[in-house]
Amino acid sequence: MNTTTLLMTIAVTSAVLAITMGVVAYQRRLDGMQQWATSFTLHATVYSLYLLRGQISDVFTIVIANGLLAASSAVFTDGLLKFQNRVRTRWQVWLPVPVMLAAMLVWVHEPVTRVTVVGLILALQSLVILMDLLARRRDTVGVGQHILATAFVLVLAMLTVRVVGTQLGAAGIGGFSGNSPLQAVTFLASLNAMVLMAVGVIVMTKERAEHQIQVMSRHDVLTGLPNRGLLAEHLEAAMAMARRQDQRIALMFLDLDRFKEVNDTLGHRMGDLLLNDVAQRLRLAVRESDVVARIGGDEFVVLLRDVPSTETVQAVGEKLGRALETPFDIEGHRLSVSASTGIALYPDHGRDATELFRRADQAMYRIKAQGRNGVAVAEPEAQDR
Repeated sequence: MNTTTLLMTIAVTSAVLAITMGVVAYQRRLDGMQQWATSFTLHATVYSLYLLRGQISDVFTIVIANGLLAASSAVFTDGLLKFQNRVRTRWQVWLPVPVMLAAMLVWVHEPVTRVTVVGLILALQSLVILMDLLARRRDTVGVGQHILATAFVLVLAMLTVRVVGTQLGAAGIGGFSGNSPLQAVTFLASLNAMVLMAVGVIVMTKERAEHQIQVMSRHDVLTGLPNRGLLAEHLEAAMAMARRQDQRIALMFLDLDRFKEVNDTLGHRMGDLLLNDVAQRLRLAVRESDVVARIGGDEFVVLLRDVPSTETVQAVGEKLGRALETPFDIEGHRLSVSASTGIALYPDHGRDATELFRRADQAMYRIKAQGRNGVAVAEPEAQDR
């Protein structure tokens, strides 16, 4: 395959991938996809200009083309930062573009220096992208990030071959004329890297979307806390651990007092904001190993693992009550709320989830009947005595 064919293949493939990503970006609004589509569009434009080398001015085929190549990497970096929810100053991302343009204007007629400078600038940009990927590898789910990292390792290898080959005087490595085998290898590497980049970002966004769907199915949309289904899983696991290690766990059922009044007087939006703030206070008031869940409306459940005594659990319930004592300042409104809390312990009050929920719920309603804003432990039933 000669150089012209390879350049045309890269240009057409880049354009097809850009269109595909553009359609996905328009339909799905995925983080980063619009920037990546733009990056591949610039990449296709660059290789189209390369094809015109010798037919139009070097200002376009060398200066503008390499400037667009640096811009393509900058836009790709912007997309990755958006995908990772990170912020970097604009000049850090875009500085290579004016540097590239200036360097091409200075060395437009010096092929060895020009190819070396282009390779070094692009290698630096690729290395920064690779470092960004590695920095967030634990926060990114799936294999897409590994595919993308492989693509940029391949890019770095290809650029290294071009720079070193140019410095050593390898025939044809720095230009687009002729049919240098080494030049063909670098273009094939560039084509493969580009395809891997596209596959990597598409897989990453697909895996992100699937992960978010899974998270949403197991968490409360409003507060981000575990929902009833995920709480049930935590509870079953905690009971299994307690059986093996002869421990006790506690299930605390919290119902907010007079919450309906907030919804009725200030609207459901204000009620949602209050629920979210309540959730955060409850989460901060317990240990990292404990679970705070919202199971619906103004009802929260706290699962405490490995509790030494009933008194300890009561103390935690009182601590949660105190966490809600300070009024909530929300959009100019000062709102006060309290909670009625019922507690059931495993295995004292039940040996399965259904029984623990029932006994905690009974204890909570006992506090409601006594005037609200308090803590009660489940009372022994006949079979408990």
